[in-house]
Amino acid sequence: MALNDKGRQNSLQWTGEDVVEYILLLCAAEVTFGDLMQLMISASPTTLKKYLFYFIDYDLISYNGQKQTYFIKGKGLKVLSKIIEDKIV
Repeated sequence: MALNDKGRQNSLQWTGEDVVEYILLLCAAEVTFGDLMQLMISASPTTLKKYLFYFIDYDLISYNGQKQTYFIKGKGLKVLSKIIEDKIV
């Protein structure tokens, strides 16, 4: 499934792991909040903000205020690789 296709899935079909994986994948490419909202059309802005705040608190992603972008950090890459690894096995 293409990255953009996953974001268009019905929110009832998403699991928590899917949301985590998708947000971390998008943050690997340094995205703005607007980009995330466009790519995750089934997510509400409030829910997306909660995920982003938790990810920042847990040091998975970081926010660049100057560029207004979110980007993945080392811990986030580890979590993302674990999620992907678990799907393969």
